[in-house]
Amino acid sequence: MRLAKFKLRLVVLSSVLIIANVTYGAILHQETTTQTITKGATLTHEKILSEIGWRNINVLRINLKEPNVKLGPIEAANGTSRQTVLQMLNNTGAVAGVNSDFFDISTSNTPSFGPVISEGELKHAYNSNYSSLGPNKYMGTFIIDTNNSIDMDYYGVSLKLNAAGTFVGAMGGYNNIPSKLYRPVVVDRTYYANTSSIISKIPNTYTIVVEDDIVTYRSKSNESVDIPKDGYVILIGEQDASNYYNKLKEGTPVELQQFYI
Repeated sequence: MRLAKFKLRLVVLSSVLIIANVTYGAILHQETTTQTITKGATLTHEKILSEIGWRNINVLRINLKEPNVKLGPIEAANGTSRQTVLQMLNNTGAVAGVNSDFFDISTSNTPSFGPVISEGELKHAYNSNYSSLGPNKYMGTFIIDTNNSIDMDYYGVSLKLNAAGTFVGAMGGYNNIPSKLYRPVVVDRTYYANTSSIISKIPNTYTIVVEDDIVTYRSKSNESVDIPKDGYVILIGEQDASNYYNKLKEGTPVELQQFYI
């Protein structure tokens, strides 16, 4: 099953509208306005005055059976910079959006805590086996498949690297760059053409280049390298560099395995 995935934070609505009942006390006044966003999508704004004060509710109703409508994740251009929902909508040309993922507002590097998958391809994720984020913190994930079937549950990603058929090690993440490399991280060209901006923030980083599933280069410490179009790089902290360099010599065939758990 090919999946398009993003983390649920507020409310995501499909052709079947699901809203939890909320008790406000006695409703003293209510105003409702509805706007057609595009064919198959409407926005309803409810302004409610109850015994405990005013409440503003925005509801986006989407008919997934309407061919004019497509639902999918959007994000900042490099997957980690901080942008508002409006900025991301303007950059991508989307006509409507719902604030969705969990992220850390205390840092400038803000990849989502959960996995992001678009058109069946993994865009970025932490390894859920070693991360205290995502499903380990009960952060639910919204999933829609190619048949427009919808599910909400706790999903994570496991990343393993094999060399010549032998397990080498677990990767800490895919295109999610931490402030320190406690485990190797895989980075492809989805967001970066080279590693210069990454290694400038993480000192003593070693890099292994993989192209067409073959190790083609092993860098010196803090050496910037280009990320191949048909491959990826493995960023390794100084404490693990010797171990991985011994196992991943140039010319070694490798396989990156992605499991959804």
